[in-house]
Order: sequence, then C-alpha cells, then structure tokens
Amino acid sequence: MAETRAWWPGSHAQVLDAASSLRECATPAELEEAVCHLLGTHWRRIHEKHDTGFRPQEWLDELLEAARPRAGEPAVRRLLYGIAVTAPPGLAGLALDLLGTAGTHSVDGEEPAWLSVPPTVTASPDIQMLRDVYGLRFGLLAQVTGPDTQPRTYLFDMDLCHGFYQVLASGYHPDATAAATAWRALVGVSSAGVEPVAAPADLLPHLLPGGGLIDGIFGQPLTDSHFHELFRGDRVVSAIADALDDAGRPITWPSADPQQATDLARSLADRFRTWAAHHDVDLPPAGGPDEDVVVWMLHDWVTPGTTEQLCLACSPHRIAAFTAYLNDDWQPHDRSRALAVLEPWARYCLERSGVTGVPAEHTLAWAARAAREPEAVGADLGNDLNRPLDETTVT
Repeated sequence: MAETRAWWPGSHAQVLDAASSLRECATPAELEEAVCHLLGTHWRRIHEKHDTGFRPQEWLDELLEAARPRAGEPAVRRLLYGIAVTAPPGLAGLALDLLGTAGTHSVDGEEPAWLSVPPTVTASPDIQMLRDVYGLRFGLLAQVTGPDTQPRTYLFDMDLCHGFYQVLASGYHPDATAAATAWRALVGVSSAGVEPVAAPADLLPHLLPGGGLIDGIFGQPLTDSHFHELFRGDRVVSAIADALDDAGRPITWPSADPQQATDLARSLADRFRTWAAHHDVDLPPAGGPDEDVVVWMLHDWVTPGTTEQLCLACSPHRIAAFTAYLNDDWQPHDRSRALAVLEPWARYCLERSGVTGVPAEHTLAWAARAAREPEAVGADLGNDLNRPLDETTVT
C-alpha cells in the first residue's frame, strides 16, 4: 500500500502550494468553485500520470494532515474552508477543526468576514426527478444551500443501462429549470419534453448514489465533471440523506441479495416463456433447471437489489451495454444463443413497460442488430461505462 501511494506526499505539497490562487476569491461560492477546480484539475493530472493509489477519501484525509503545520497561512485557510464546504461530513469536520485550531494564529491576521461563516450545506428533502422515455436514464434535482445562503440546484445525471447506476455528470445549476435543460441536452431525443416531477420514495434509493459518485473499478472514462465533483457530489448526497432523515423519510439503499435476483430472473423467465408461447415466438428449449439459456441470460440481466420495474426497462443503450457484457463474458456458442433471444426479450420488456411507437422501434432495431453484429453493437461499452450517451443512438 505504501508503494502504491508513494506519490501522495508530493501531491499534497503541490495542492497546498497551489492554494495561493484561492486568495483571489471574493465570495464563499467563488471559493467553493475554485477549490473544486483546484482539486479536480490536480486529480485529472495524477490520473494521467499514475496507475495506482487512487483512494480519494483517504488521500484527502492525509492532505488535511499535511495542511496542519500550515493551517495559519491565509491561502491554506481558504483551502480548508473550501474543503469544509465540499467534502463528505467526516472530512469536512476535520477541515473545520483545523480552521478553528489555527484561527487565532493566521499569518497576516486579516481575512474576509465570510470566512468565519459556518461552512454548512443543507438540502431540501423534496427531490425532483426527470426520466427519459425508456425509463433507465434519470436526472435528480436537489435544492442545496451553502454558506452564502443562496439556494442552487444540484443535478445528478444517472444511467442504469448497465444494470447498476453510473453517475455520468453532476454539478450545480442556478435553478431547476436550468438543470433540467442541461440534462435534456445530455440525454438526447429520448428526453424531449420531459419535465421534473417529485422523485418517488420507492425509486429514489436506486438512483441517489449512496455508494459514491465514482466506481473505482467500472467507472471509466472519467470526465472533467467527475473530477470537479469528486468530493462535492458525495457531500451533496450526505446533505440529501440528512434532509430526508430530518423529514421523517429516511432513505434505505437496496441490499444486493443474490437469492432475490435469482428468484426474480427465474420468475421473469417463466413469464417470458408463457408470453412467447402466446405470440408464436420460438425460444431455445430448456434442457433442464440448469440448462436453460433464457434463465442464464436473465440471471445476468437482473442485478441484485434491482426492482422488477427497472429490470423490465429497455432501451437501445441497455441492449448495447448488455451485448458488450455478453461479448466480454460469455462463451461463443452460448453467447450466440442468448443474442438471438434479445429481440423477443426486448419486445416483452417494451410491452410490460408501456414503451411504444418510434422509441420501441429503435430498441427492437438495436436488439435485432445485436444478433447479427454483436461487436459493432457492443463496441467499447464493456469498458466505457460512464460516458454520457444519447440513449437512442448510443453515440
């Protein structure tokens, strides 16, 4: 572990020295953005330079320890204040403690009055949601208030097309209207005309990124947005969870129960076979309880902890992402049999989820093409999971 993190001390020193640029900030909001930019730009560079040691929360913890001897410097105090506003609660508390310890020993004895305003971050418990026509791409909108007391809207662009959430982009916008406009621009035609509604209590736990904004294993490629919101996004999630708890609506994130997923996959397979029989659709015969390619496929389609409603949502992007998985992880013979099942399975899902017309035609076209050109349909989606895509064209 020490070897993989050998670059950390030099990295911490670079950030502390770069904090000198923060002295130009004139307001708490300006400082907050500048600290996100400073840390995000630094992490972008180290991701390009290093291959190991990427543990952001632990890195930030040690940055605070490295800042302790310099906590009285005006520039470092501004860095600490920015971290106290943007870091998850535990680390924010450490930054605030350092500010308090060094408060009477600052080098020049002068700092703006707003630097003494408590760096609180609060969110409204009334989360709004945007959902595209296919039902797997979401925008979460939260009203958040920081030290400057001016509410802003924080947007999470959430994608469930790989069977688990990916945060494609996140960040502040002046209000809900601006956030919704930005989200529709990211998603494409499948979001046309979508307006925010209250996020359903049973769906919110599957969308709010309680496990963190960046998945260190699968979350690639990382964009400027990911780096900029590296710490702040998790702080906003914590503020939302606190607000829901205070409102008497505590959020409980789903547990990944493999048995539940297995039972749901088998139930869906049975219902799918019944549907196929009534629609003159030929499916590969089941050779026995453990020799059914339909069950095998649906077992991989269903993610533990996911609801049946989300499992039945189907889009061109979902088809392409699942094809990439089959390309990467299945043996050729069984893969070709599973790919042949994708088109009727997509038809079944679309009927159950109520998607019709042109959007349904797009999904069915991608599913039919997957059987003919799996490499073209899957493309790089097996590796590039969190790249913002148009849900219809998958570009």
